[in-house]
Amino acid sequence: MVLLHAYKKQSQKAPQHEIETALRRMKDILGN
Repeated sequence: MVLLHAYKKQSQKAPQHEIETALRRMKDILGN
């Protein structure tokens, strides 16, 4: 397991910019 991004969740839905940050870091780790 690799922790890509952490933030304090304050609502039911994750903010789009937080999702984009995590996806970008996942792509960097996986080499895509």
